[in-house]
Amino acid sequence: RRVDAFWWCGPGPPPGCVQGLGPLERVDVSTEQGATLDRMNVYVEVVEKPTGTFQIGAGFSSLENFIATAQIQQANLFGNGQSLSLQAQFSGIRQLVNLRFYEPYFLDSRFSANVDLYDQLRVYTDFTQRSQGGALAFGYPIVEPELTASLTYTAELDTVSTETDTTLLGTTSTRSIFETLPLANLFNDGFTSSFRPSLVFDTRDNRLFPTSGIYLYGSTEFAMSWLGSENEFIRHRFVGRFYYPLGGGFVLKLNSEAGLVTSPSAEGVPIFARFFLGGILDVRGFRYRTLGPRVNLTEGVDPNSPPIPNGANIGGNLMYFQNLELEVPLVESVGVRGVVFFDAGNAWNLEDNYCRTSGVSIRYNAIRPCFDGLDSLTNLRTSWGLGIRWFSPLGPLRFEWGFPFRPLPYEESSVFEFTIGNFF
Repeated sequence: RRVDAFWWCGPGPPPGCVQGLGPLERVDVSTEQGATLDRMNVYVEVVEKPTGTFQIGAGFSSLENFIATAQIQQANLFGNGQSLSLQAQFSGIRQLVNLRFYEPYFLDSRFSANVDLYDQLRVYTDFTQRSQGGALAFGYPIVEPELTASLTYTAELDTVSTETDTTLLGTTSTRSIFETLPLANLFNDGFTSSFRPSLVFDTRDNRLFPTSGIYLYGSTEFAMSWLGSENEFIRHRFVGRFYYPLGGGFVLKLNSEAGLVTSPSAEGVPIFARFFLGGILDVRGFRYRTLGPRVNLTEGVDPNSPPIPNGANIGGNLMYFQNLELEVPLVESVGVRGVVFFDAGNAWNLEDNYCRTSGVSIRYNAIRPCFDGLDSLTNLRTSWGLGIRWFSPLGPLRFEWGFPFRPLPYEESSVFEFTIGNFF
């Protein structure tokens, strides 16, 4: 495959093309006249760099609190570009151990393949989810390098609990009332077996810090009984990202994401497959996973018990959000940039049983559990804000202040958050 890639690379210096094939420390290319005038002998001499790595890291964010990571990887396992890695991540709301094997040329073809085995615990405000299983994925470059198709099969055991659970670095408190009717079906757990085909179109100039180009992603995940899945749902997701350089280091960026999840089962979509918005990862200016439909329930089984403050957040079947950003240079020499943003988005419930659940009507249209078509879609939660981004030696750091337009009485007038990693 290395010979093929050398010639496929198109115009440009050949050493650079070979360098992109893997962990090479030095590439020397020399040529000589071949047996005939239309032939040339090419000699490529390479020196392979060390391929085994061990990394540890730590960080802190307003979302996950303390974060610890560790990874051991062999990047050229059998001398043909395969890699094997073992990764562990621990934070206040997440615990993950993942073993991955990657094959860049499956059966000596243009297909890539990777296998993942994982054990993950996610801790949310009202429930915890533990997923234990694996995934097998194949990718194919339809138009290299811009358009790629992939197919992923996932088999995992999902356990959902409203009991207090703990990661190594944090805990959460939950309300056991959620497991009682009428929300009991939300917390069904069991085996999930799914296929997810996807397409990616990517023309960005830089995948980590893009300043121009387009990124489009679309996928549909099928978790159905004919695949042996106890949890049944069909989940669609679309992402569109656009980057436009304005000159002088200014970059205009737009991110739009939409999702729809439905279920052929009378029990509906399980809570871990529904959409929850809010926070530094989607709609800033609102607390993490606080946007979307809510149901008024009492805190106890006694109907005379006081209601749950602000209702129970059940997540949405439909979601949309967008982020418009202007990124500006501040201190380019040390990688400090500023950002001004406008966010909009919400999630909506499409299942009638939750629309009929509330014993007390929901006062605010933006969180009503009943979907009214265009009237509901116009109830987007919006915010604006500003922030500072530092592309530090330890990774990109984000410090952002969000200010919601028309916050509800129980919401804050501003939210400050910081985290490690890029947004889009």
